[in-house]
Amino acid sequence: MTFSTRVSKFGKGSNISAIMNNKDTISIYFYLKGIMKKEVKIDGDNLTLTLKSNTYPYSEVIPLDESFIATRIDKSMGVTNE
Repeated sequence: MTFSTRVSKFGKGSNISAIMNNKDTISIYFYLKGIMKKEVKIDGDNLTLTLKSNTYPYSEVIPLDESFIATRIDKSMGVTNE
């Protein structure tokens, strides 16, 4: 992937989920020793990928909308306000 005129690796992980919060922001959740969150900012022709400091202690996260996420720990599921 190309972000801000440089090549950047998204990273390794599994259980990838993404949601487009608005026309300028995409939130990406993936599992790597806990759920990590990265955010893609769209500014005209430029894309910027940033790792957010949020780390979730789940096996999987599924974004429902900009405020709520469905979470899974093994066989247990829940809905959480982000």
